[in-house]
Amino acid sequence: MIPHKKRVAGFFRLLTLLFLGSCVGYGESPVARSVGFETIERGQQSGVRTSKAAVILDETAWSRFWMEHKKTAPSDATPPAVDFSKEMVIAIFLGGRPTGGFSVSVAEISIPESAGGLSVNYEEIKPGRRCIVPMVITYPYQIVRLARNEGTVVFNHAIRVKDCSSR
Repeated sequence: MIPHKKRVAGFFRLLTLLFLGSCVGYGESPVARSVGFETIERGQQSGVRTSKAAVILDETAWSRFWMEHKKTAPSDATPPAVDFSKEMVIAIFLGGRPTGGFSVSVAEISIPESAGGLSVNYEEIKPGRRCIVPMVITYPYQIVRLARNEGTVVFNHAIRVKDCSSR
């Protein structure tokens, strides 16, 4: 007969293995392939005043888009060079936020094998209750470039609240 402590320890080991086995791959997409991207620009102030996600596939749209984005800073009106025969641009704007401390972060871009196209996962980061933030209206955004993909683009928005309680 197995002593009581060994039986209990064995039981908990079995439960742990069953639990870990059931969690493998949770939240992951095993059939999605991650796509590299480069941030063109990220910041707190944009001429784009509404919340939107944009996919830009040609030079004309890029020039128009950049002019709207930079309308508050006309000296930066020339858009960065993008080779639209090989690349595309994805831009995410949160719209107006009541204070500083808000930001947007593209976490991952992937190609789901089953659906094709692109899946863009991004986070809106909000300041927590104890965060000290400037009292200014902001317009957070991130603009990225990546290899061109002609498929449908799906945007997945998550919200994360920044914890400033340890300060």
